[in-house]
Amino acid sequence: MLDRRSAPPASGTVRDDTILPMTRAVAAAVIPFLVAAFVILYLRSSDTAQRFAWEIKSPITAAVMGAGYIGGAYFFARVLMERRWHRVASGFPATGAFAAAMLVATILHWDTFDPAHLPFLVWLALYAVTPFLLPLVWWLNRRRDPGEPDPGDTTLPEVVGRFIFILGLLLLAEAVILFLLPAAAADRWPWPLTPLTARVLAAWQVLLAVGAMTLAGERRWSGWRIPLQAILFWQALMLVAFVLRRDGFNAPGLLNWFVLYTTAGVIAAASLYAVMERRYRAGQ
Repeated sequence: MLDRRSAPPASGTVRDDTILPMTRAVAAAVIPFLVAAFVILYLRSSDTAQRFAWEIKSPITAAVMGAGYIGGAYFFARVLMERRWHRVASGFPATGAFAAAMLVATILHWDTFDPAHLPFLVWLALYAVTPFLLPLVWWLNRRRDPGEPDPGDTTLPEVVGRFIFILGLLLLAEAVILFLLPAAAADRWPWPLTPLTARVLAAWQVLLAVGAMTLAGERRWSGWRIPLQAILFWQALMLVAFVLRRDGFNAPGLLNWFVLYTTAGVIAAASLYAVMERRYRAGQ
């Protein structure tokens, strides 16, 4: 499992758990783009041809992406408000991996995009920079983590970390298959996909996979709370969109494997959150 606390401190580094100004600046810079993407994709998906990087015809694909972007906006807003680095640290490897997968998908499908389309230029600029910038700020800030729990903090059982790590590996394998074999995956997907949207959804799966494997190395519940809140927010909005846009599914409609799988994941994650939050508050 990944354990960010095992990294040796740089010479002269103070392990005070502070969030560096550069980290806050990056969070502040990306939030407006994430909120705009949510509005376009989740609330106004019929306008993607004019307002987004490319036209997304499936309202369900648009909703999945839009919900993910507002979940990301929530996470980075918490980065701005937080005082302790370890409480948000686990979100940075996941978002960095996601951005890298998005960049690769963009390059592979370059002929799909219109280079003269302003929203695409914004998309390109965002994904040309963030795959390098997010890992950089994580690397610089991680040396501030003292590796100690908050006062009154609680720790997750080791078995939970092992389970989450295995789950992350499975999610990553699924993402790799979706990315490498988009046409084959689209034949079995419960709503229409193009090769580009299949790879974009694979990037979101990469975010979940890397997030799970990173959290597996974090035993402090205080290091889980904010990343898990962001994921639950994203996934809950997806479930709402599945109901509202159920006409966008292929047969058998709403009762398909992806909806059931997502629902089970939300219930499991919410149950873990409720149990651990109770233990956390009892220790405060």
